[in-house]
Amino acid sequence: FKQKTAYEIASCLVGSEMCIRDSVKGIPRGGVPFENALKQYASNDSSDPLLICDDVYTTGTSMREVYEDGAIGIVVFARNEITDDWIKAIWQMSI
Repeated sequence: FKQKTAYEIASCLVGSEMCIRDSVKGIPRGGVPFENALKQYASNDSSDPLLICDDVYTTGTSMREVYEDGAIGIVVFARNEITDDWIKAIWQMSI
């Protein structure tokens, strides 16, 4: 199993269906490298959604604190079931 960097994960995520505007918010501390990797893909179009990213989802509280209407949330790994429909995990621990 090869561990991927935030930059390698970011390049896999950004495709035709993911458009992010000029702003990406990384949840400190783990989400900040992810934020930095994703900023280069921002569309600079204010009508595109804000992307909120974090490395690990446990309860979702920190992501909800910065949520804006219409935002998209992405986490690398979810330890628990995600209860917010706007947050998606790349990997989910079996529940």
